Amino acid sequence: MFQEVPETEVLSKQPDGTIYATPKYQRFWPKTNGTMFINKLWLDNLGLKVPTTWDELYNVLVAFRDGDPNGNGDKTDEIPMDFIGLDCYSPLMLLGATGIQSTNWGNYANGYFAENAQVKNFWMDTRYRDLIVFLNRLYSARVINPEAFTQDYSTFQSISRGQGKTAKIGFTWGWESGDRFGNELADQYVSMPPLKMSANSNIDPRWMYDFYGLNMEGNRVSMTTKCKNQEAAMRYIDAFYEPEKSLQVLFGGITDGNIRKNSDGSYTILPPQDPSIDPGTWKWTTAFADIGPIYISNSMNVTLGSDMAKVTVEKSVYDHAFTLIDPKNNVLPTQFLKFSTADNNTLEMNRVNFRNITDSKFAQWITAGGIQAEWDQYVKDLVNSGIEENNKIIQKYYDEYRKKL
Repeated sequence: MFQEVPETEVLSKQPDGTIYATPKYQRFWPKTNGTMFINKLWLDNLGLKVPTTWDELYNVLVAFRDGDPNGNGDKTDEIPMDFIGLDCYSPLMLLGATGIQSTNWGNYANGYFAENAQVKNFWMDTRYRDLIVFLNRLYSARVINPEAFTQDYSTFQSISRGQGKTAKIGFTWGWESGDRFGNELADQYVSMPPLKMSANSNIDPRWMYDFYGLNMEGNRVSMTTKCKNQEAAMRYIDAFYEPEKSLQVLFGGITDGNIRKNSDGSYTILPPQDPSIDPGTWKWTTAFADIGPIYISNSMNVTLGSDMAKVTVEKSVYDHAFTLIDPKNNVLPTQFLKFSTADNNTLEMNRVNFRNITDSKFAQWITAGGIQAEWDQYVKDLVNSGIEENNKIIQKYYDEYRKKL
């Protein structure tokens, strides 16, 4: 794995070369996690088009609120817009309209990004303020699910699956339409390209780039020094990384009927054995899935399931945004930056301090407003929390990383 995908070795090693845990490489995942989805059937029912700007989105969501778009005669059961707090499926992804290039969804809510090779934090950027003003406008218009700030992921998923063919959600974020809406409703939704702030904006919208974050991750397996039979345990760990076994770690067993090994040595990911369950959910109920120790070699010939085929198509709406990426100057690969223990401790202490401020203000300002009046004091509070100190620390390691590219 280290020879074929050298980044996984960089990811695993500490600054002194020590490896405390082994990583994963799952190869097939796309360049971004989150996708914007809108109910195309609702749009058609109301004679509307897919929005392309923040203002157009506002108008569509208000129409969803008032127009009984799911056609069941009840104008109160639709939720025009839904998300899940500060998860990766949050309206923070609309920051791409402002030109901010986000990376690494797993670290997304910490706010770090790179712009012209400078480490910044969107939590104290006026472009974030502009987004919150827009989101408060949406909330004031009663188009945002009031539970969006507190609901857990299972609730977020279950609401989106509606009742039979009657959808509840108009606009949201997710991984893939089948995973997000279930088999019965998935075909009602289409993926949306990045929105512009306004029709006359000269900013070409960005979208979150996270190929590394989706396909590579450290700390999948470690072994205690107190293990009584370390050689046997190490053989067990190493067995996970044999590519055929890794494929089963990700998608389920060959003998269990989740994968077919073909006579030519290739593999086919089979449909769920329970046809009522979408492939994405099935994978998570029958395998270690993404959290497992994985090495799927680039040389393996694998025909993916229908969900991953849809992922490629649905996320193709972001292909143009990815052409705007400058890998050396506006991709902040935090997972590859190796901080000293002292710097890492400082980063974490400051992160807790500023997230205590940003997380509460995020919900408060969207639901009650006030960001413009409170902005200057809020920025001062963030500076006092250590957010700029974190930017400087990360900048030092980012500069070292860039020299190696």
